[in-house]
Order: sequence, then C-alpha cells, then structure tokens
Amino acid sequence: MQGKGSANWRNHRKIAVFDGTFAVIGGQNLGLRYMGEKPSNRRFRDCSFLIEGPTAAAIERVFIADWCQATDEAPLHFATLLRERSPRVGQARVEVISSGPDCEGDPLWETYVKLFSNCKRSITVVTPYFVPDRTLFTLLVTAAHAGRHVKIMVPRRSDHRLLDLARRWYLRNLREAGAEIHFFKPDVLHAKLVIVDEEQLVVGSANLDMRSLFLNYEIVAVVRDPVAAAEVGALIAGWETESTRYTEDLYRRSRTLTGRLIEAVSKVISPLL
Repeated sequence: MQGKGSANWRNHRKIAVFDGTFAVIGGQNLGLRYMGEKPSNRRFRDCSFLIEGPTAAAIERVFIADWCQATDEAPLHFATLLRERSPRVGQARVEVISSGPDCEGDPLWETYVKLFSNCKRSITVVTPYFVPDRTLFTLLVTAAHAGRHVKIMVPRRSDHRLLDLARRWYLRNLREAGAEIHFFKPDVLHAKLVIVDEEQLVVGSANLDMRSLFLNYEIVAVVRDPVAAAEVGALIAGWETESTRYTEDLYRRSRTLTGRLIEAVSKVISPLL
C-alpha cells in the first residue's frame, strides 16, 4: 500500500492481528509467491512469526494507526480496542518498533545502530536486498575486523536485479574484512532476520536497504530471548546447506572496470527502487 504524501512512502508492513491476542508479522505477503495450499518451486523462501500477549496488542495499535491514516477514520472509533490490555505470556521480552513517515526520527535505523555497536560475539543478517547506509555498513565492517563473527545471507539472485548489482560492493568489502557471505541458491530468499550474540533477534518486514531504513512504513519486533534466537539460528543453519559461499570468481568479476561501473550506477539508483 502506498502511504499518503510522497510517492516514496510505501506501507511495507505485513501485519495480521486476531482478537488483539495473537499477531503475525514477518516478510510474507498474502499471495501465491509466499504461501499456498500446495508446495511450489516458484514460491519465495520466507518466514513469519506468531506473537502472543501484550506484544500482539502493541502490533494491533500499529495496524489501527495505519487504518486511520489510510481511511481518515477517527482513532476514537477504536477507543475500546486501544484500551484493552492482554495478559503476559511466556518469558521473552519483545519490543515492537514501527518506522516510517509517521514516526519521529528513524527508530529502525537507531535500533540496528545500537545492536551492531554493542555486539560482543556475532551478527547474522538474512535479507533479500543488502544495500545498507554508510553507518550500518561501517559498523558491520568494524565488527568483522574486530573478530566478531559477521555472517550475511542473501539470495543468489533476488527479484530485483539492480539491487543484486548494487550489493556487490558491500559484500566484497565485508568479505575482505573477514565476514562470511552466503548465497542462497534454490529460490528467492525473502526472509528478513537479524541475530546478535545469539541472544537478540529482529524479525519483521524490513530489509537491510535504504528504502526500508528511511522511506518505507515498516514494523519489526526485537525479541530478547536466547531460546528464540537459537531456534531461528537453527533455521538459518538449515538454509546454509542450500547455499554457496562467496567465491573467488565472483570477487574477480566485481573488480573489473565494467563491474565497478555497474556497481556505482546501481548504488546511486538503488534507494529509488
């Protein structure tokens, strides 16, 4: 959905809420490219997360705000829902972060800056489009140089060829810094996941690119729970068996004059996609 105002303001959030008690967020849209009754080799590899308790109510409030912004309906019509509070469920601490033109500052970007800056052991990023801003990229490179285990997983080929070209400079420099780069081969990998120190997990709609960081309406949940982080880490480890590492052949091709020219043009255009 396109937000009101600039044509660049796209609502990229994926939210489903049930009775204010259960919510689903993640990377999947409602479409046959993401889910269906029968398996399909044309389907994107993706994941979403079922969240229960007070966090679901917080996600519902984001949905209500989106609804009111899109329809001009008064928030007062949802006063009863907004007053309801769900009981606590489980031990995980979860923080909902919505970002976009309706938020003050850049809360999603600020969250990543804090997580990457405070990393002690490892950072794992799974994203279909990897075109970070200068600050986050520098933090990732610095972490890799400092001996942190930085791992980036992207699809071998996404559904946006230009973004695949634009990411090459970032991936090459991260590899030179010591990061581990994986290319997922079988399908388009559309999941958006970040794990820091095997303890903190970020799930939601946001890609690690300029549009998600600074233009789109996005929603993520920061889950501070080693058990949840370990479960998602096991999922990513399974995807690694279907992936290939960054190869010397790719490295040489991206270092050619033509390769660098393509990278430069792609980097300039990529925030507009």
